[in-house]
Amino acid sequence: MSFLTNNSTPTIDDLKNFNHNSYNIKNYNLQVYIFDKKTIEKTLTDKTIKAIENEIRQNGVRNLENNLGSINGNNIAELPYLIVSKASASKGTNTYQIALVNLEYFSRYAYFTNFEEPPDGRVIWFGIGSDFFNGPVRTNDKFVFWSFKSGGSSSFYDNNSFVKPTFKGKFIFTGAYKFLSRIYWRYNEINSEKVKNENGGIFISLNNSANTPPDTEEKLSQIIEGGSINLVANAKKIDLNSKLASEDNVKNQIWSNFSSNPPNLNEMGVFIKTDDNSNINSALLVNPKDDNKIYSLNLEVNQVIQAYKIKFKKDEPEKEITIYKVDNNNFNIPANGIPNPNFKVKVINNLEPNKVINLLSYFEDEDGFQDQGNSYSVNQKALVLTRAKNGIQEVVVINLSDKSFPKNVIWVNGSIGDKLNENNKEGGLSGVYNEPLTIIAKPAKTSDQVDPNDFYDIRINGNIVPYGLNIDPNFRIPELTSDDKRIMGLYADRIFIGSNAKNNLLRDTNNYEHIYIYSSIMAIKARDRNNIDGYFQVEGHGNRSIWVDSKRYLHIYGGLTQCYRGFVITFDYNAFCMVGFQKDYNYDRRLAYMNPPYFPTTGEYIILFKKILTNY
Repeated sequence: MSFLTNNSTPTIDDLKNFNHNSYNIKNYNLQVYIFDKKTIEKTLTDKTIKAIENEIRQNGVRNLENNLGSINGNNIAELPYLIVSKASASKGTNTYQIALVNLEYFSRYAYFTNFEEPPDGRVIWFGIGSDFFNGPVRTNDKFVFWSFKSGGSSSFYDNNSFVKPTFKGKFIFTGAYKFLSRIYWRYNEINSEKVKNENGGIFISLNNSANTPPDTEEKLSQIIEGGSINLVANAKKIDLNSKLASEDNVKNQIWSNFSSNPPNLNEMGVFIKTDDNSNINSALLVNPKDDNKIYSLNLEVNQVIQAYKIKFKKDEPEKEITIYKVDNNNFNIPANGIPNPNFKVKVINNLEPNKVINLLSYFEDEDGFQDQGNSYSVNQKALVLTRAKNGIQEVVVINLSDKSFPKNVIWVNGSIGDKLNENNKEGGLSGVYNEPLTIIAKPAKTSDQVDPNDFYDIRINGNIVPYGLNIDPNFRIPELTSDDKRIMGLYADRIFIGSNAKNNLLRDTNNYEHIYIYSSIMAIKARDRNNIDGYFQVEGHGNRSIWVDSKRYLHIYGGLTQCYRGFVITFDYNAFCMVGFQKDYNYDRRLAYMNPPYFPTTGEYIILFKKILTNY
């Protein structure tokens, strides 16, 4: 494990070199081998733990080593890793230990913060009796804030109309197991109490004289399911600047050799990178060039094919491109609203090896386009790009045959939509997805070159949900089954519900409004240990001119990770009411063992499975 910890993103060559080591311990010879996900997939038809066991029993590591040797050594070794320890005794028998290990992803948490306060230092309370978290909650902060829901003169513990428990999973923080309670807290009192309790604790706002601190198992179990066994104090902090937790680590995985050779982006476009064999070994990297943002990214599914509609500028249709991932389907290319379309098609059969390619350049070069009439179909594996130009549907078909699609990541070197609180409040991200997918808004620079005052944002302007899921605001949020592989990650400095989303909310029969985000959300910018920022919030929270009187709900099915706590609802003292969104945060239990593609990690390895096989 120390080898993996010290090599934040090992390459295939790193694994090959490591696997040649052996150690003599008394009468035993110990050899340790590490194989990545691709090696396992090349070796086994069946990807189960039982199949791995049978392979080791029958063939040892021979086939795994051969297949590891056939993979390009410069490629990043993909998670999870299979670690095989082979102990050979002098009498000739072998004992194997197999372990499947993976990095712990931030998506594993229903909720994580670095600080339990907003950037301005005010206090945001967990609503005990109103909020609900049905997955693990963790913070790096040593102070946390619990506020009991007011129940008139009755005690919280005796009022069964409240939401109980608030936390259905572990609650982990770095401070002392100590309750700091008052009926009401003023800001100056909180700051004074922090000084007196430098080891941290749990601030509790009781909100009436009938309430008491949760100082017994019976009381605490009404707040945290399982009581004190699931309240973890004095926990270790997650280092957001470690090699494995850094955004540079993510960039190295989605763009090979990023740290030593970041992409040189001097033009607008959608970029890919190829390896020696012309395989695409990168994410789709979107570069807006001019104003550091694209207007919008809409996720669509057409004929069960995933599509990404990228609009660089609001009113320039020639700068709007749609990308389809066609996998051996008979796919009829949509006309995208063009009446009586004329299809002009260019077919690319071979991508140049070891090249950074701007996919938009295929449109700019007029050579190679053929007139195909008023329709066109693709019936083989291909990356298909379309754009409308002067009433013509231009199509570029990149035949992939046995080659790979880009990694399931869209990386925007800029913001998606107008930034938080800009004068213009347009564009953004919304849509449906039919695949595992991560969307990233981060600079195509190493973290030491990033301006700490510049934020890369994702503006959410509507629902983000799996394709075909029946969302009905009159019923509880539907869950996804354990065998459903569609999973979404959002990663940016700041992620927010845009004020322009108000036009896309769903209404129930009570006229309440709803927005649904099926995603693991991570809003953290960690340039170095002195520059950590980022949060998730609602634009214009507390502003009744934006969010008028209707009651509304923010439904998240996944998880939320942020540096600071962002506001989603605040109190309007002029109108004497809450303005914003009520929280309905639902943990996607698949995130305990699945993760969005190339999502950031906590930097800690966890063992998923371990077993000893004797006498082979």
